[in-house]
Amino acid sequence: MIKEELLEEIKNKLKDYTNEINDITAINSPNTKSYLGNIKLFDVENIDTVNDILNDMFNVYGEYSLNSRKINSCCSPTYILISFKLNMAI
Repeated sequence: MIKEELLEEIKNKLKDYTNEINDITAINSPNTKSYLGNIKLFDVENIDTVNDILNDMFNVYGEYSLNSRKINSCCSPTYILISFKLNMAI
């Protein structure tokens, strides 16, 4: 249930920015549940704003990490790939 809520919350908070997020992977361990995902951000000039939005959102859930890198593809527009991992205590 949280996986779907998290996916919807990310989509809603980033709706003003051209982005793509398809799914989130859930990983269970004895004491935590982790969620992994990737967001393609095509509005590369807004990376700082989007990072602030994600930091504020993930901070509520628990421990998290964000990683961003610029992707220059021959077949698609340049975008920033934001990878995240969110850990929640069970």
